[in-house]
Amino acid sequence: MALPTSTRLSHRTIFCDEQQVTVQLPFTPALRQHHEQGVFHLLADPNVTRKTSIVGMFVLRPAHVAWKEEEEEEEEEEEKKGEDREDLRSSSSSTRGGASLEEKETVDAGIESQRQMRSTSSSSSRWLSSMFAVEQWVYNYLYPHLAGGGTISQGNVLDGYRLALQYGLCDCVLVGSNTVSLEGCGDAAYLWQSYAIASWPHIQQHEPLLFEKLQENRRLWQEQGFLSSRKYPCVVVVTTSGKHFEGSKDFLEAKIFSHTHPCGEEQQECYILTSIDGAEQIRVRAEKRGFTSAQLEKMLLVASPLDKPSEIDVALVPELLFSRLGVKLANHDGGHKVLRDFFAAGALCQMNITLCRNTSMRQEPRLSSHEAEIFDSSSQLFFAKKNNGKIPPCLKPVAMITDRDSEVAVVTFDARGGGVDFFAKE
Repeated sequence: MALPTSTRLSHRTIFCDEQQVTVQLPFTPALRQHHEQGVFHLLADPNVTRKTSIVGMFVLRPAHVAWKEEEEEEEEEEEKKGEDREDLRSSSSSTRGGASLEEKETVDAGIESQRQMRSTSSSSSRWLSSMFAVEQWVYNYLYPHLAGGGTISQGNVLDGYRLALQYGLCDCVLVGSNTVSLEGCGDAAYLWQSYAIASWPHIQQHEPLLFEKLQENRRLWQEQGFLSSRKYPCVVVVTTSGKHFEGSKDFLEAKIFSHTHPCGEEQQECYILTSIDGAEQIRVRAEKRGFTSAQLEKMLLVASPLDKPSEIDVALVPELLFSRLGVKLANHDGGHKVLRDFFAAGALCQMNITLCRNTSMRQEPRLSSHEAEIFDSSSQLFFAKKNNGKIPPCLKPVAMITDRDSEVAVVTFDARGGGVDFFAKE
């Protein structure tokens, strides 16, 4: 008997370049209720490379003009459907001298099959071409009540679902120290854990058992050798300088360093990736905040080149995470600058970016008249201004999924190789 599912969470793959996919990680039947025949596309196999496969994550929305593909599909499909029906029936009539009921049904099935194949090909081509034409993809708006991915996604259910899925089905979440300072401290501290996302009201409304289903899928990937034995992913805070900057909260105050998971027994596993100089900065403050020397040395992941003690050798991070922590699959949750550094160093295997459609950030209803006036100076672009903030052609899409109402597209981009600086400068 099929379990009930919410149509708001229904999504489908509309494009996939399977030649670029190294591993198709399976979803359990409980998750395939939402994504029929869905898989997680992984572009690098950590068991082969012996390095952590790091997946970049972000949610973006156009600044001024919404992403909408050309609205010609229905007319074209009707024309093609008519042409297909005429061609197939003419063929059947000429070869058979008349069609029986069974033959007519076969012809109708062939028409539908052709229509579906053309529709998929035509639709994905249209989505891809229109996606690259969109200008000024925004990842953040600087006003406090509008900052963060929640405003960008406008509470989209699929975006929240995918966020929980990627947290729940990985060994590690990488996050910059500035993001931890902004989001991880205080009473409403963010934890970078799937159970926290699964408890959001708009997720609970459509999938109240999401965390349990993700844990079931986690065990499946562990059995197949693509995740470590961790019950929950660890969090790795990335900070080159290790400093606490005036006017912000110290990332060492973050709740993740003292939080206990819902099981009530296991404390959240955390590490700090930093430079040699950064580690010294952290040691001084950490002791004052009650960290023991043993705790601190276990947490610190120092990754400087020998001749550059103030830098992190980002290119070596996938190997470090794999060899020292046994991390096979990791998600990089930003911020923007840290993600840019990882891409430039070739440390990412792919980026799974949620691209929001149908409305622009400028159409955000909570913008006051003053905020609307200073919109351009307060919006942060993801891609470089020299290309009008467009997705650069060198960033190749490998797969795309969309929700029932086509409000978002989750696109897997090939990030292997890195080096090309197409990110906006801060």
